[in-house]
Amino acid sequence: MYNDRREGKCPCCGALISVSEYRMGVPGGKEREEAVCPICKTVLFSEITDGWFDVSVISTEHLVEPYKNRYNK
Repeated sequence: MYNDRREGKCPCCGALISVSEYRMGVPGGKEREEAVCPICKTVLFSEITDGWFDVSVISTEHLVEPYKNRYNK
């Protein structure tokens, strides 16, 4: 099962990101998983789930330093 968490802004680097949750839908196997920003590696949130989170960058337009110079060239 797929759950789209929509778009949001990373509070650390300012990247516009999208978080999607993929659930396996099987009994048991629930563990705490983290959604991590791919740019600055900040943990955006953690949740107990039987699946995983896919985090992707939508835009780097509003990045803050020091990430701005690394990704907006």
